[in-house]
Amino acid sequence: MDAAEESGYVGAIEQAYVELRGQGYMLSPRDVEVVVAWRRRGVPLDVALRVLEEGVVDYRRMWLVAGAPRSIAYFEGRMRDAMAAREALVATVPVADAGGGAVDAGAPRERGGGDGAGEGDGLLALVTAALEGAGRAAGSDAVKGVLRGAWRRLRARAAAEGGPDAWALAAALDGEIAAELYAALSGEARGRLDAEVAQAVRAAGGAMMSALGREQHETTERDARVRAYHGVPELLEVLLEQAV
Repeated sequence: MDAAEESGYVGAIEQAYVELRGQGYMLSPRDVEVVVAWRRRGVPLDVALRVLEEGVVDYRRMWLVAGAPRSIAYFEGRMRDAMAAREALVATVPVADAGGGAVDAGAPRERGGGDGAGEGDGLLALVTAALEGAGRAAGSDAVKGVLRGAWRRLRARAAAEGGPDAWALAAALDGEIAAELYAALSGEARGRLDAEVAQAVRAAGGAMMSALGREQHETTERDARVRAYHGVPELLEVLLEQAV
């Protein structure tokens, strides 16, 4: 694969996403991995940009906020759906057979990757297993309670939505879990963690960020630290390990 083309692909998505997000200067290393994986899976640039734009609009409508998801991995489920729809559309276009005749437009053409619904169920199973494993390994009743509540919300939302987007569900639960784990810290532990977060934001150029950008950066740093403190995995990371 041409390195210059891949770099251009990542750069175009980075520019578009930073503009949509309204803060920051570049994609995180993990987000770059996701975008590179899209490129290597054959996701056209125009499809990727459209998915991001439509996804941010839907995200704002759903959560009544002005920003965008903190991680581009949030859009992985939408990207897979968009590519499946694109392949299905291509499969309906008549193509010439070896003898010069036209193949029936309605005849299905083989596709790789298996059934989309089955894949979604598999991803949901991964998220559920990650929550259950973290719950069993939790060292305190408070953390067990947080994870038990998240597990119940996951099951309820999955049942309510029918064919849920595992990526969007995982992203939402990650934020909720981190906020509850932070609240479960002692006052002294919160004070130490807040000081670490403030130092990390300063080191990242927080003084040059917008108020929204600084707030989102603080949230990202705080969430990562509180998960590490309690030994709770990030659900999006669990999914990303399967996708990249």
